[in-house]
Amino acid sequence: VSTQSTGVKEAGLYGAYHTNKWNVLVHIVFVPLILWSAFILTSYLSSLVVPPFFALGIPFLYLCYSSFYYFKLEPVASTMLIPILVFLFLSASWIFFFLPKIAFQIGLWVQILGWFFQILAHKVAEGRAPALLDNLFQSLVMAPLFVWLEILFYFGYNPSLHKKIAVEIKNNVVRLN
Repeated sequence: VSTQSTGVKEAGLYGAYHTNKWNVLVHIVFVPLILWSAFILTSYLSSLVVPPFFALGIPFLYLCYSSFYYFKLEPVASTMLIPILVFLFLSASWIFFFLPKIAFQIGLWVQILGWFFQILAHKVAEGRAPALLDNLFQSLVMAPLFVWLEILFYFGYNPSLHKKIAVEIKNNVVRLN
């Protein structure tokens, strides 16, 4: 199985839960915010603090793993996404270190609002539960890459890949219904 076919299958599985344009838009807004706030919250579990202001722990491990995984699945798109992920990581680390009195509250409220709007969008726009309930990996790892691909596809990125993923999504929607 080639890496690209694995990426198409992964995106197709996640995409089957995100076929409504309004739901996708909600995810484009809230997936990065949820990831950012998760970086803040999981910084509390980090064990090694490295100057100037980031912790080598769960957020850093997630950043490294997901960046490597995305690059393996779709090198060009991930090369554009990884700097955004690094920015989310560094800005969350900054909040964690320089606003310690309110960092936890910021992270928690962004999580609550992000998940509220995503679950609402799934219920109202898709009429089904989110992928989170069927596949935790899909929700925690594939979501950032999926929303990034949705943005890139909107601007005409890699029509061949877009078509392959669209076919995979359609096949998965049939299986879900």
